[in-house]
Amino acid sequence: MLTFLAPAALAGSLLLAIPVVVHLFKPRKMRPTPFSSLRFLRATQHRLSRRVQWHQLLLFLLRAGFVLALVVALARPWVGGRESARPVDRYVVVDVSRSMGYRVPDRPTPLERAKALAADLVAANRTGDRTAILFTGSSTRLVTPPTPDPRPFLPTLNAAEPTATDTRLGSALRIIRPFAMHPRDGADVEVVFLTDNPRAGWQAADVSAFLAGLPVLPRVKVIDVGLAGGQNGWVSGARLVDAGTGRKALRVEVGSVGDAAKERTVRVGGLGPDDLSRALTLEPGRPLAVTFPVPPGFDLNGKTAHVRLDPPDALPGDDEFFVPLDSAGALRVLIVEAPGGMGAERSGFHLRLAVEALAEDGSRPVALTVRPAPDATEADVRAADVILLAAVPDLADPVAAALRERVRGGAGLAVFLGDAVRSPFYNAKLHDPLNPAESLLPLALKAPETPPEAVPLTDVRLAHPLLAGQGDPVLGDLAAARFRTFYRFNGTPAAGDTVLARVGGEAAILDHPVGSGRVLLFNATANDDWGTLPRGRSFVPLVDRVLTYLSAGGVRRSFEAGEPVSLPLPDFSAGEVVRVRTPSGGTLSPTVAAVGRQSLLRIPEVAEPGVYVVEYGGKSFPFAVNAGREDALLAPADAATLAAWWSPAKFDVTPADDAARELTADAGGVALWPWFVGLAIPLLLLETYLVHRLCPRVTPAGATMIVRRAPQEADRAP
Repeated sequence: MLTFLAPAALAGSLLLAIPVVVHLFKPRKMRPTPFSSLRFLRATQHRLSRRVQWHQLLLFLLRAGFVLALVVALARPWVGGRESARPVDRYVVVDVSRSMGYRVPDRPTPLERAKALAADLVAANRTGDRTAILFTGSSTRLVTPPTPDPRPFLPTLNAAEPTATDTRLGSALRIIRPFAMHPRDGADVEVVFLTDNPRAGWQAADVSAFLAGLPVLPRVKVIDVGLAGGQNGWVSGARLVDAGTGRKALRVEVGSVGDAAKERTVRVGGLGPDDLSRALTLEPGRPLAVTFPVPPGFDLNGKTAHVRLDPPDALPGDDEFFVPLDSAGALRVLIVEAPGGMGAERSGFHLRLAVEALAEDGSRPVALTVRPAPDATEADVRAADVILLAAVPDLADPVAAALRERVRGGAGLAVFLGDAVRSPFYNAKLHDPLNPAESLLPLALKAPETPPEAVPLTDVRLAHPLLAGQGDPVLGDLAAARFRTFYRFNGTPAAGDTVLARVGGEAAILDHPVGSGRVLLFNATANDDWGTLPRGRSFVPLVDRVLTYLSAGGVRRSFEAGEPVSLPLPDFSAGEVVRVRTPSGGTLSPTVAAVGRQSLLRIPEVAEPGVYVVEYGGKSFPFAVNAGREDALLAPADAATLAAWWSPAKFDVTPADDAARELTADAGGVALWPWFVGLAIPLLLLETYLVHRLCPRVTPAGATMIVRRAPQEADRAP
């Protein structure tokens, strides 16, 4: 089968009509010229005229053949090997996340390779095909819906730059699905991802939700443009801790991947007039922590520390971290547990020990309150920054209402399940099936399940801020935890939710934003009734991370690039104008909404890392935005795992070098355009030779041979 990948170029063949039209309509003017011996040439006049006409026709054919060969080559003919003659709706997803900017000297970045391959895909659009272009990072932007000619969008494609966000390839699937649900009659669907294919960029739930009920299963191709052997060091986190004797210190945590140790320097600005620094050796896979004391008498109010790693590496976005310092008071933590039980039998026993251990070693100032569920009050909930529910059966309606209001206003909530949980209460009071994104419980509870053997966690996102460091064999044993029982859920996670780990195919840890706050759903008990997690070395560091992560939107005021910002506005009065100054000096105009008794500032998305300042009514406070950290691991996804997730759709992962040969055709096809270019070259050479050999004006000998005997005939004339 012969096809043309760029059939519009065939219109160039119409140029051949120009010389023909000019020849036909050119006026022929004849001017007689007196010549004394004209009678001697009369016998050869017709022979010379015929010789010139033959020469002109030959040259025209050669020149026309040369132009046609180039036109056909530009149309990119392809013969054989194509899977189908059916038209294709193609969705080209270009990853513009932070890791796509990984730069090695004298080599293109992954994004530069992705843009070149995307341009090739656009050029390969056949007659009847439609192509869409999407940019994806933590969210996805539709550059163009499926269109027969996507070439006008090439400047937008070429101008794409890496963002500061992590990769969320599933966000593209949510945009593609409405188009894929209504395919054209007789058309195939093809989804092409141009990405460095990070492990944390995929979620099985996103894939299964995309494939469910599609009328036509797509062909899915992941073109891996990542650079092998990547090395990276990053600041995984930083926070103020209690250094004893009423002093504070900044604790900085650093991670590294690669094949060799690297010498780096941690520098901290904002803790005084001069920067503080500490040299260290980063060993791949071994997180480090260094502490910088806050100078005595240093005023933390309104201050932000700037942590950075020097010198910058190939992925510099995660080499710096911003820490608000004026929100370092004691974290108010409320643990609500099931009633009954003594000592270790209580559902919140292990949680209480972990929080108390963190408070005692000075790593975190905490004001802890513990209440059995029947004794919890509205005042307890409103006074807490972080609420931990440990197998709570139910709550009084006023307490449940206060909990919803407090979380939306900026508090954090962690929900641990257990045997005492009453599903009807959770599904009716904490979950709204009509609006799950605004519910405290992101998924409805179905029933607990106990497999024949205890199962481990799978699909753990170790680079997520909540689980950073848990993969270290010395500091954490999360991989060794086993779970004997877990809940089955109804429904799938909402668009903004993130599954951080799975157990038995269900979400084990689910991150769910609600208003200004966050909810962490743990499909496990806070004690050892359902598994071994609370008895492992990982549990206390995990609780520490939970407290840090859940307080980010409230007392800590720290966010990641690409996520929405929602913050409470203390002492806000109606009518006050709120402005937000960006790190680069710009100004944002956020929306302000009343939620319960609080006023909340909301910004749909922040893309620029740095320190922002909120100003209203003569008051101001900062908040920090940091680049994403999940892509820092530079770990590619497993192709076999992805193929299992995408089954029964046709799926493959292709290295960029292989894909560059021909992205739109199957193996066995032959590109004919080089042959037409090869044909054009000898046609041009032959035309050049004939012009110099046969044209009488250029080669007078050609005309001389025609009339060479005319003078002899004239001499013999009487």
